[in-house]
Amino acid sequence: MGEKDAAPPNPNENIRVKKMKAKARYRDRVKAKKEGITLGTSLAAICCMGIGINPLNIREISYCAIG
Repeated sequence: MGEKDAAPPNPNENIRVKKMKAKARYRDRVKAKKEGITLGTSLAAICCMGIGINPLNIREISYCAIG
């Protein structure tokens, strides 16, 4: 519901500065969501597990089975 250390908004602030701050907040929200492993990383991990799957036969596995 907001940042604890955030300063109250300045009512006399320039519109350009408000827009830049809003875009920075949006960028930070998007950046925070992108945590986790990628599909390429998970495919490499499956190939390294030693369960008989290698880069040549990994195409036979469905996307759901990888998850």
